[in-house]
Amino acid sequence: MKLLLGSLALLLCSVGIAFLLRWFGRQERTAASYVCLECGRREWREHDGRELVSSSLDDDGSAFSQRFGAALPPDHAHDWMIAGCIFNGNTIAYTGDTARLWIEILPRLADSAGAEALFREAIALTSERRRELIDGFVGALRGCGGKQDEAFSRWNTQRRSR
Repeated sequence: MKLLLGSLALLLCSVGIAFLLRWFGRQERTAASYVCLECGRREWREHDGRELVSSSLDDDGSAFSQRFGAALPPDHAHDWMIAGCIFNGNTIAYTGDTARLWIEILPRLADSAGAEALFREAIALTSERRRELIDGFVGALRGCGGKQDEAFSRWNTQRRSR
């Protein structure tokens, strides 16, 4: 009888541990719009945890790559950043518009030499440092009342003088 109870307890513990490992180790399915910070390509991507399940092209980034493509190696590794909302099960989280603003504003700046220099600087950085630079750029242009060229000039001058 003790052997039977011991075996039953061991079985229940094993099932309980397996359940807990599966529950806490499970990967969430997410979906979001991603933008490559280097070429401007935009894709809708779905992941199970870190594994890419599907992707579909939203925009090939041609407007951005026509402007900055000469500085970009043709075989670059995409540097994907979520643009906007991420859908995770029953949850929607807003991640910000940094990637979208980088891709949309940088090519339209009147200071084309300054924009080109900033782009070249960004692609030479690691992904983490690139994001810091882009966050600074976008942060400086938020709330500028449509005066992006003035805000860019002021931000670029300030950061260069540091």
